[in-house]
Order: sequence, then structure tokens, then C-alpha cells
Amino acid sequence: MPPHTRLKSAAGRRPSIVRELRKRLRLTQRQFAEMTGVSVDCIGKVERGVSAPSMQTLAKIALALRMPVGELIDARPAECGNSMEAAIEDLVGYLRGKCPEDIRFLHELAVKVFERRS
Repeated sequence: MPPHTRLKSAAGRRPSIVRELRKRLRLTQRQFAEMTGVSVDCIGKVERGVSAPSMQTLAKIALALRMPVGELIDARPAECGNSMEAAIEDLVGYLRGKCPEDIRFLHELAVKVFERRS
């Protein structure tokens, strides 16, 4: 199952992780939409599990929530015991088969995230 579809499936099984995390930040859907650059309608559909977000939308949501995309997709906390090599292997495995445009976008996003932390 494609990763963005897993987010849709997870939302159907229990309250949306996106909604839960947005509410923890005490943000309305409108505020969260402005923060992510995604429409309010799109945020609502993702939260209700009505539609699976694109990779770009997923990356914007994860960035706004300050969490890894993989953690958002799996809707569970990241495992702390992973070694760096295992984490890199997971990332490479995830990127296999993705279109070059999505990979370039995620690379640019990662660079911006790590530049902010420096």
C-alpha cells in the first residue's frame, strides 16, 4: 500500500493523527492550512480520511507538525532504538520507486529543515 494511502487508512481506523496533532497545537483548520500552505478543504479531507494527501502535501503537513513523514504515515511514535544505518536504509527503501520530482522535492525540504536547525 502506498505510504500516503496508509495515512488515509489509519485515519479511517481511529481519529485522524493529523487532527489530534493539530488540536494539540491549539490550531484551527484555517490556521493550520495557512501554516502549511494547503487549503482548508484539503486539511479537512485528510483529517476525515476522505482523501489521501499527495507527497508534497504530506511533506508540508509533517513539516508543520515538526515530525518525520514516516512517523506521520505510520501514525505511531518513531522507534527510538533505530541506528543511523537502519534509518538511512528505511529512507532509501521508502524512496525507491518514487518519481524523481518527489525525491528532489523531499531533498530540498530536508535541506531547508536542517538549515533552520543550524
